[in-house]
Amino acid sequence: MAVAAVAISAAVAACSHGEDSGSAGASAGAGRITVQNFVFTSPVTVTPGATITVTNKDPVDHNVISDDAGLFETPAIQHDKSVTFTAPTAPGTYKFSCTFHPQMKSIGTLIVQG
Repeated sequence: MAVAAVAISAAVAACSHGEDSGSAGASAGAGRITVQNFVFTSPVTVTPGATITVTNKDPVDHNVISDDAGLFETPAIQHDKSVTFTAPTAPGTYKFSCTFHPQMKSIGTLIVQG
């Protein structure tokens, strides 16, 4: 009985990796934000609680911080580096900014649905 349970678990695990969400190794509902030329790729739509990867392509540091205090925030992201954060669990539309650059106020949009 134990051998059958292990075999079934292995088969289910193998099948669950066949789904392609658009980026290798990403979980369903995960998102990506790229910062380039002082602009965020946006809007980004994800599922509640998804992991979001932010990549900085600019030669200066950036961060991502929700305009609603405390919902999400990344540390400084250096050139050609990436960090992750967790999306809010409540569905909604969330504006975000880079606090290092005043011209990047409220220019990003994260949509959480599902």
